[in-house]
Amino acid sequence: MTNKKYRPRFGSVAHLVVSFFQNNKDEELTPDDMAAKWPEIRRASIHSALGPFVLNEVLLRRRDEFGEYFYSSGPCIDDVDICAPVTMVDVLQANISGSTHKFHVDVDVPIPRHKSGVRASKWQALFDALKLKGQSVVVAQEDAKAIKANAAYMKKKQEGKPPHFHVGQDAKGAWRVWRTA
Repeated sequence: MTNKKYRPRFGSVAHLVVSFFQNNKDEELTPDDMAAKWPEIRRASIHSALGPFVLNEVLLRRRDEFGEYFYSSGPCIDDVDICAPVTMVDVLQANISGSTHKFHVDVDVPIPRHKSGVRASKWQALFDALKLKGQSVVVAQEDAKAIKANAAYMKKKQEGKPPHFHVGQDAKGAWRVWRTA
């Protein structure tokens, strides 16, 4: 593989399979195993979806004596950057339990120069996790628009007083929420 880390689209066949093998390097799965493990994966599309990963030695594919295909982790499995976005379920569970957040908070991730902006209550646990200016959290792309709208609503409601948040993509293409003030 190249020196640049590849990041599969969150929830794709590649994301599910590669993240599984990153955490289970000694395991082997057949296409039937994958289709049973992840119902959203169509068995007929597994070989084509994973072909580039086999070519780049992220995954290994072999056949046994009966002609059955098996996939396992390859020597370049760690060259794939799998991020675990914060999902609405994570936020709601944190809100319901009242427990401290379980989000991975990053510091000093540069904010891109883009600007854009429903109710903050759904995402309050996520916003509360960002205690200091410069901290950020990776979020799912499908949730980014709602989080952005919530951040804009909060800013308007607070009449410009901190905390302020920015939602956008970082340099690697991951969607993030930054605390900016």
